[in-house]
Amino acid sequence: MITEAEALEIEKTSQVVEPDTVHNDPNDPIVIISNDNIKFRASIFHLVRTSELFDDLLEIVHPAGGSLTQNHEPIHLDFPGSVITLFLDHISTSNSSIPIMTVTEIASLLIFAEFAICDSLIDKARARLIGATKECPFELLVLASDRDDIELAKDALRVMMSIHYHHEFNISGPHEFVYNHKNVKIVNYLQRLSLAFRFALREASRRAMEIRGSKYVDGMPGRYLVDHWANTLADDFEFTKYTRAIPPIHRPVQTIYFWTQ
Repeated sequence: MITEAEALEIEKTSQVVEPDTVHNDPNDPIVIISNDNIKFRASIFHLVRTSELFDDLLEIVHPAGGSLTQNHEPIHLDFPGSVITLFLDHISTSNSSIPIMTVTEIASLLIFAEFAICDSLIDKARARLIGATKECPFELLVLASDRDDIELAKDALRVMMSIHYHHEFNISGPHEFVYNHKNVKIVNYLQRLSLAFRFALREASRRAMEIRGSKYVDGMPGRYLVDHWANTLADDFEFTKYTRAIPPIHRPVQTIYFWTQ
């Protein structure tokens, strides 16, 4: 009787594999198959030149003095063909650039670049992510949470403006009081962040507030965000001190509230 893992492997190998329309040079001996069954042929020279992972892997397959044209079993990677295509495009030229992509696609490319230990692509993918921060800072913050990436988190927080909150959470006005147990969108969003990020965001948001009269509600005193609250929020954001303090149990979403101005 075969195991579940063996059954999955049989199913994988029995699926039809389609050759890539670009990276399919028969002179390239290395075959890579994506998790959506696209077959790529790749240059050993380019793989070894740009990726520490493939350099180490191919050193085992092709030890010094071994044949570089000998056929070997395909390398199956748990990444989609679209990401592998971008990787192969990048390593095939000395002056490549990342095309226009969604944040999710750039994040997938960054994960692959880190997996392949391809430093040049890591730098370009991170730069593109940071460049995308102004368009979707909340998604960048989720990505930073998934990666425990404090620099990316600070970049996302630093460019946040009231208009982003209005658009993201359907806040009707600049003086509307926002607190998560009444705003379902905020609750759902916070649940996408790690507990450490939630605690850090709550603490940083407190430091970005001051007690004074409102310039919108007849001077009513209260806690309001400082004028340059985005920079303060980013500068004071520090999640690492919470990572060891939080026990591995479920906790409710922490309350985060402030006046948006």
